[in-house]
Amino acid sequence: MCLQHYVYCSFQLVVCQGLYRQKQSREADLERVKTTARQIINDPVTSDKHRVRETLSELQEKWQDLSDRLVQMISYSVSFISYSIYCLHSLLDLNKLSILNTH
Repeated sequence: MCLQHYVYCSFQLVVCQGLYRQKQSREADLERVKTTARQIINDPVTSDKHRVRETLSELQEKWQDLSDRLVQMISYSVSFISYSIYCLHSLLDLNKLSILNTH
């Protein structure tokens, strides 16, 4: 069971790290959206500046939430991998003891 848990968590860690790297690669896109939104807000022709500000704020909040969740998932995966390794070592130590006791 520990080995299966280790493999699953290792896979999850790889997936989460990949998602985080993809998110990081889109930072430039986010900055372009923010710049464009500010230009729209500052344009005298824009009538509903409040809605643009609100939408930009929501986007930034969701972007930060995505970052936080991905970091949290990576952290959990690393913790579970560490625990799985501890379990595997414990099982190996118990196995060694049982071999020694039978001889």
